[in-house]
Amino acid sequence: MIAGSGRISGYQLLFKDYNNEDNWAKWQSAEYLINSGLLSLSSSHGTYDNFAAGAAIDVSGITIGFSPKRGDSSVFLNNQYVPMKNATDLAADELPISWAANAGSNRSNNRPVKVFDFKMVGNWVDAADGLEVQGDGSELTFTYLHVADDSMKVAAKKMKYKYTTILQGDVGTGGMINLGSYGTADSQGSSVEGVYVHRITQKPSTSTRCPQGETGNCGAALVAAPTCRFGRSVTDITVNNLQVNDLGNDINSVNRPFNIGLGSSYGASGIEYCNGNDTNPPSAIETNITELTFTNFGIYTGALANSTFYYRFTEPVNSKINEINFFVGPVNASVANKVAIYSNSTTALFICGVGGDAVQGLPIANCWGNQGMGMGTKNNVSYSSSNFNFTRINFPYTPPTP
Repeated sequence: MIAGSGRISGYQLLFKDYNNEDNWAKWQSAEYLINSGLLSLSSSHGTYDNFAAGAAIDVSGITIGFSPKRGDSSVFLNNQYVPMKNATDLAADELPISWAANAGSNRSNNRPVKVFDFKMVGNWVDAADGLEVQGDGSELTFTYLHVADDSMKVAAKKMKYKYTTILQGDVGTGGMINLGSYGTADSQGSSVEGVYVHRITQKPSTSTRCPQGETGNCGAALVAAPTCRFGRSVTDITVNNLQVNDLGNDINSVNRPFNIGLGSSYGASGIEYCNGNDTNPPSAIETNITELTFTNFGIYTGALANSTFYYRFTEPVNSKINEINFFVGPVNASVANKVAIYSNSTTALFICGVGGDAVQGLPIANCWGNQGMGMGTKNNVSYSSSNFNFTRINFPYTPPTP
């Protein structure tokens, strides 16, 4: 257990030239990675996937300040690791990342983590994520995350985030909530409840590597699942009660509500990350994004870009993106249990992607908002692939009468 009112600071490391680490000696890179791991704990105590029996790691009341740039988080709690043996001696369930369906499930530290009253502040640099927790059955409650990059990573089975306050920067390719940690973690059966975004500065991507104008390419999102096909599916996840506040005068801004798909987060120019190279496995491992439910979203800033669904591979593979729900209950003008995007203080559009790029010819006039069916609604979802079948993507929509 680590508890108290202490602060762990990485402020001095902010001045290290991380961008030129290729010019460092090996010992310098190793020293940086060790020192920038501000809170790294691993424990095999307790019972796998049984939080009630006691957490392997218990962190309460701690503040992490000024996390440096390191390509992930400065906080690792029961994360996947590389066993100290030859790679040829590793069983599939011991692999450090998901190159097999059950990779990592047998690692000794796959034990639940408890995080309570935890704060990360001063994380305004890129590539400095919110905390990484990969113990199945972990619970993170009452956290305060001041993070420019991926703030909440849902990267374990039956993981629960409860009541999170966020100050969010302009994540380039991921999301404020990142489901599945880019395909390297199994997040099945997890839930997020109560996310309150008081400050957010997302903007459209202007990078030549990630042009915003290309449908489905990267760009900040509230919820993202940019998933490589490593065999770790993103499935059976709920996100409920997410609120983005409007501070007026365009102080807060949301780029896109959702960015979900299979392929590199960098779009076509970065597809090699998922497609297989000297270190990655073959790309045809079945990976599914399915059974996701998003309810009670109040996005009071509006959105600068459409939500996106994408599939970036050219070869066929038995993978699915389906059964994704943006509401539960009846289709009506109530904002309850729906994803509502407000254009002003009183008018909200519900997320709807049945017209335009989704299925040519279907009228968007049957999409709903809180003013009623067809009242100021528009298609606000884009699909990046015409040769991939996105099925059962469920929006508040009334099918036209035959």
